[in-house]
This record gives sequence, structure tokens and C-alpha cells, in this order.
Amino acid sequence: MKKIIAILLTLTALVALYFVFHKWSMNEIASNGNPELALYFQERLDTLGVTPGMGRPIEGFDASLLIGAFPGFKPEDFNGVETFEGHYDLVNNKLTYVRDSEGPISSAETTVSKEGYKTLLENTKNRLKMSVSTRTDVDRLIEAINTEDLIVTKIDQGASAFGIKVVPQAIVEDSRCGEDVTCIQAGTVKVKTLLIGKDGETTEVFELNQVNPEFKNVTLVRVEPQASSKKKILDSEYSFYFNIVK
Repeated sequence: MKKIIAILLTLTALVALYFVFHKWSMNEIASNGNPELALYFQERLDTLGVTPGMGRPIEGFDASLLIGAFPGFKPEDFNGVETFEGHYDLVNNKLTYVRDSEGPISSAETTVSKEGYKTLLENTKNRLKMSVSTRTDVDRLIEAINTEDLIVTKIDQGASAFGIKVVPQAIVEDSRCGEDVTCIQAGTVKVKTLLIGKDGETTEVFELNQVNPEFKNVTLVRVEPQASSKKKILDSEYSFYFNIVK
């Protein structure tokens, strides 16, 4: 009988210990987030945030670069986000950087750290009221903040973003001032462009840094190479950068 009672007491203690440990584990997960998902979140932002033709920032992304790359981010998402040498605070709805390190200041001091991405993921999912427990959930969250994209195209070579394919077809005008001369006016570039979307296709002329009244979500923001008085640019040498808004 005593052995049975001892066994029952042992089992009761083990069950109680299991629930205590389980609750502690859940609290740890809730407070620290999921490291694997946070790393995936960081990797996806790092990949999607790269500007075509510009490459990845050498020292990584800080708050301003991430907000620029993903306009769906809000300043409050970065409240408490750790950096290599400090953290971000939200004061009067304005994001400020607070330096915590006592060591020498480096050029990467404001770069979001690994821990910072965990905090950023927690803040953002809480603001959006989204449950994030899988990589698919992380992708959905990124889709919510990824409201703009920059694509690079060439003549007769299309590129797509947010269901819109952009295909430059012909140079209508390139009156830019050559970089080797002084001009009264800067000039402009106009390119005949085919747009293909879910509603069909149409042809429009886009002018550099001008809003197209028919397609306000598509803007030609950069044209390369720079104009020069010494060399005519061949159609095949042009690269066109279009900003697409979801």
C-alpha cells in the first residue's frame, strides 16, 4: 500500500513539474519570440529590401533604410528595436536612436541587430494583429508591409511587381543634359511602355520623375546611363527603373 501511495505521489509530482515547465517554456517563447522565424524574417527583409542596381547596404539595414524599402512599416514598429550599438525609441511619435555602447562609435552603430529583428517582428505582428507561427505567416506579414517595389527593365525586356508587368518598347525622347556639359535645362526622358496586368494590357508613355495620370502607381524614377555629348546611347544600353506601388 505504501509503495502504491509513493508511486502516486511521484506521478503527481511529475505531472505538476511538467505543467510548471510547460508554462515556463510557453512564457519563454512568448517573451523571446521564435528565433528561427525571426532569422527568416531578417533574411527575407535583407533580400527583398535590396534596391536593383544599388546592391545591399554594406553594413546592413537601419530603421530609415527599412522604412524606405518597406513603406508599410510604421515608426512604432521600431520602438525598442536593438542595433549594433544601441536601440531605437519612439518619443512623441518620432523615432530616435539611443546609443548604449560605451565603446568607439562605428558607422554601423544604427544597423538593426539579430535581436533587433526579433523585436521588430514582435512589434509589427502585434500592430497588425497577425499571428505568426510559421514561415508562411512571416511571408504574409512581409506582404502587408511591402507596399512598394523598384524594378529595373530594358527595351523589350519586362519586369514585374504586384501583378503589373512593365515592358519598355521605345525611346520617345532623351533630352537630358550631358554630364560633361553645362545646360540651362536638365531635360528629360520619355519611353513608350507596355503595361500588362490582370485587366489586360495597354501602352503608355512614361516621363522621368513625372506621375502618369492614367497609372499613378507606376513611375519612371531613374534612367541609366547618364547622357553624354560624346557618345550616343544605344537602345540596348538603356536601363529603366520603375517604382511600383501596390
